[in-house]
Amino acid sequence: MIPISLRISGFLSYKDPVELDFSNINLACISGSNGAGKSSILDAMTWVLFGQARKRDESILNSHPDVKMAEVVFTFEYEDQIFRVIRALPRGKTTSLEFQIQAGNDEGEIKIWRSLTEHSVRETQNRIQETLRLDYETFVNAAFFLQGKADEFAQQQPGKRKEILSNILGLEQWELFREETGELRRIAERELALNDGQIQEIDQELAEETERIEHLKTLENKMIQVSNSRITMESNLEQMKTLAASLEHQRKLVETLKANLDRTLITRDDLVKRKESREDELEKTHSLIARAEEIKRSYEKLLDLQKRLGEMDNLAKSYKKYENETLPLLKKIETKKTNLEFELNTFRMKETEILAINLTLPGLKNEILETRNSLLAIEEKLTQKEKWNNEIQSSKELHGELKSSSENLTAISLEMKERIEKLTETEGAECPLCGQPLTQLEREKLITELENDVSNNRAEYQKNQSKIKEVISRIQELEKVLKDSQNLENERLSISNSLTKLEENLDLINRKNKEWEEQSSIYQDLIQKLEKGSYLEEVRDELEAITTKMDAIGYDAENHEKMIESVLEFSSAQQDFTALSIAEGTIKPIEDEIGNLEKQISTLTDEINGQMAKYREANDNLEEAERNKPDIASIQAELNDLFAGESQLNREIGAARQRVAVLEDQKIRKKRLEGERENSAKKIERLKTLERAFGKDGVPALLIEQALPDIETKANELLERLSDGSMSIRFLTQAAYKDKKRNDLKETLDIQIMDGSGVRDYEMFSGGEAFRVNFAIRLALSKVLSHRKGARLQTLIIDEGFGSQDNLGRQRLIEAINSVKDDFEKILIITHLDELKDTFQTQIQVTKSENGSEIRVF
Repeated sequence: MIPISLRISGFLSYKDPVELDFSNINLACISGSNGAGKSSILDAMTWVLFGQARKRDESILNSHPDVKMAEVVFTFEYEDQIFRVIRALPRGKTTSLEFQIQAGNDEGEIKIWRSLTEHSVRETQNRIQETLRLDYETFVNAAFFLQGKADEFAQQQPGKRKEILSNILGLEQWELFREETGELRRIAERELALNDGQIQEIDQELAEETERIEHLKTLENKMIQVSNSRITMESNLEQMKTLAASLEHQRKLVETLKANLDRTLITRDDLVKRKESREDELEKTHSLIARAEEIKRSYEKLLDLQKRLGEMDNLAKSYKKYENETLPLLKKIETKKTNLEFELNTFRMKETEILAINLTLPGLKNEILETRNSLLAIEEKLTQKEKWNNEIQSSKELHGELKSSSENLTAISLEMKERIEKLTETEGAECPLCGQPLTQLEREKLITELENDVSNNRAEYQKNQSKIKEVISRIQELEKVLKDSQNLENERLSISNSLTKLEENLDLINRKNKEWEEQSSIYQDLIQKLEKGSYLEEVRDELEAITTKMDAIGYDAENHEKMIESVLEFSSAQQDFTALSIAEGTIKPIEDEIGNLEKQISTLTDEINGQMAKYREANDNLEEAERNKPDIASIQAELNDLFAGESQLNREIGAARQRVAVLEDQKIRKKRLEGERENSAKKIERLKTLERAFGKDGVPALLIEQALPDIETKANELLERLSDGSMSIRFLTQAAYKDKKRNDLKETLDIQIMDGSGVRDYEMFSGGEAFRVNFAIRLALSKVLSHRKGARLQTLIIDEGFGSQDNLGRQRLIEAINSVKDDFEKILIITHLDELKDTFQTQIQVTKSENGSEIRVF
């Protein structure tokens, strides 16, 4: 993969959009102070490609409140094709991911982007990894030398190195294979145990064969007896049901007579209610006719009042016509007055506002002066910030050197203690370390010298630890000062904003005073117009002429209202007169209907008496039959018990027959289970063999043994450049146990280094030499890993790899990088050391401002 361009926006320290063009870069240095955003460039690459960085979820969004979304666009070349990945995370929403490939049109001139995006983010992510043939872990281990992790492999204990190498080479998959095989083996063992249990159950069941056959015969004999009893009981019950059917017929006859009687009673009750209603109506009609003279007088009075009301309505219509003509004129006058009063009130509010703000003017000017003085004082304090940053960086470098020295002292002391133990435990005339002849006095002297060296190392270690505490204390003190200075920066920004607002307020007051001076004459003119009413004179004259015409009509609205009330008072006379006319013609029909209803009621009463007699006679006969009926329920219950017993016996016989018949099936099943058991046992043995093969001493160990020579060869090629041919490494995968009685070898992964002083273990090296070894091994691991994954390692990125090197070591490391630069399309080195910037032809400078991190290439 070869980077072409990287666009970052709203991601970690990058607030505003920045774009880094890699087109003309082969070997470049990414420089900048700590916290400027150098490593965030690497985070942007891993996040856009794999959705992973040092931070996860919304924590990768820039913390500025204006930032609503983090977005990274990465364009790169891979296998002679151009790809683009766009990943975005809007605040409060889910991630979106696009994958595109560059393609030309039919003529091959205009380049367009064709989408490779799948239906979901997960599917698109899988397609990216399939295209690159790399996942996140492999990519980071192959292409990145991350800050503080260049020595992650070499610094581990020998026994731990194999595990780390296994992880780097992706051999942890074999552990998954082993676990899956183990699970399959356990499943097969459970199946075998289940199989044995089933065979045992079948054997127990087959032992009951004779007992089951005898039980079946007993049940069949009992079934014959119960069936005969049931047939006899059914015949008796059928005779009793015939008698019961006759009784049921009588019961239905009684119910029918009762229903007919009830309907006739309801019909008679309805006729009685209707007769009573018509009698009430006849009484009201007679009462209305008795008031005939009174009703006619009221009706005539109503007609007279309605005539006089019509005359007054005509006068009101003429008066209303003129009144409607005055409404628009009155509305114009009122609207004009309202507008003038609103305008006057507006001027009065402005006058009040001007008086109020002028009272604040002296205090505002004094506050502006004090704010300017505060701003100057804070800016003077902030000039020390760069000095504190430089001191923190120097202290951190010193801390790293002291820590490295302490670790080296610890390793040497441990080795000396082992030598002392060997010298103390071994007796004889030969040195247990080198095999040379050694007297008792010489051994004691050598032990004393080693103990003195250990004591001196311990004193030096304690001295280093004391210095480390002092350095850490100073770093913490300076970081607190810087943190406080950040508060000062925030305070400076706050005071600056306050000063701007105060000055804007002063300008606003001056503008308002000037505007008021220009408008004061208009204000006085409005007051005079409203006091004298000197507006819309022509409208007022027209209104006065119409008012004169209205007075000439002589319309009295109060008398008109009283006339309306009088008409409403006699309004019921119209209804009474109409009801009287109807009543005079309905008396005779109502009287005839009442007579007819009385005849129907009499006829129904006679019919009810006859139905009542028939019902009582039938009901008496039914009660007599009920007292003499047979107890069918008892007989039926006995028959049901026989049915239930017969049914139960049928089920028991069926079950007994099934239990006898199933024995043949069980014999066949036992034979089949015995065959399955044999197959399961063979399967378990095969799975155990696979489980051993997938274990750490199986296939993974063979793969590590195959990979180590390749790693060793590639590491030595680079280490030869870094050390002028004076250093080489060798991996040992087995070593002897301390127990001399054991003839076998233990699994390990020791690193031995050959230099001008001979062969020494890796743990005996520190500082620049150790880093050069780490760098060579790390680069060799990267190349082997990328080759194993089927991907080409075309880009190398080194994050803070120079801090532990002396000047000569740094120079050799730079020379080594230059010597391998033709092996890579792009090499990027991240450092905060200013003295290294000029050693690289291309520099990518990262700085941090109020708008976030910024990038400049030169």
